[in-house]
Amino acid sequence: MSKIGRKSIKIPKNIKIDTKDRNIVKFEGPLGKADFYKNEEIGVNILKNEISLYRKKKSKNVNSLWGLHRALIKNIIEGITLGYKKKLIIKGVGYKVYLKKNFLLIKMGYSHDIVYYVPKEVKVKCVGNEIDIISHDKRILGQVCHEIKNIRKIDVYKGKGIKLSNEKIILKQGKKK
Repeated sequence: MSKIGRKSIKIPKNIKIDTKDRNIVKFEGPLGKADFYKNEEIGVNILKNEISLYRKKKSKNVNSLWGLHRALIKNIIEGITLGYKKKLIIKGVGYKVYLKKNFLLIKMGYSHDIVYYVPKEVKVKCVGNEIDIISHDKRILGQVCHEIKNIRKIDVYKGKGIKLSNEKIILKQGKKK
């Protein structure tokens, strides 16, 4: 049985929750809106300032979905109240990044500039060779960071490329003479 699914989630005062649709829970907060598509076998109870989830039938699959749904709903509530932030660092000679409207122009040593379209749910700030990425949706934030990191992966011999600020890179030793 899921120990995570049993716990109720506290709702901040500035959040509106709508459960009129059968399988959709809609959240609205100061940083944005989010929809959560739940499984039919999981029910949602909203009491004053708490959300609790319950199982409509008991099985191993439903138990795992119960805990998953609770964690995802908690992430949505945290995202639309506080937001999520990640920082990417670009390291290398001549590597630069610029922001123009919804596009990141990235110079990474290729013969051409790389243009990356930033989704509307994500806010980006560029300061020097650092990119601050802010969003209310944790999944989209992780996806955007992953796509930008894949433009130039870290070289394990020189340490050049794009990495997260909290990511540890262990450099390999070069050739020995």
